[in-house]
Amino acid sequence: MRKIGVKSVLRILMGSAMVFAGIAHLSFKRKEFQAQVPRWLPTDQKTMDLTVLSSGITEITLGLLMILWKEKRITTV
Repeated sequence: MRKIGVKSVLRILMGSAMVFAGIAHLSFKRKEFQAQVPRWLPTDQKTMDLTVLSSGITEITLGLLMILWKEKRITTV
């Protein structure tokens, strides 16, 4: 049986948190995230919704990559 190190556990937890936040962007916290869109962007509803949806998709993608993509991971000290 393989041991899982502390770094791996923390990486998986952080990736899972990012995936959860991305899902929240796309579903049950959508209005709350729209309220956080910077006001220097156009303030029409479609633009704010597009900003929230695209950031949610990006967050899900980065979270999954953090969890699953082992080949490109770099080692840090």
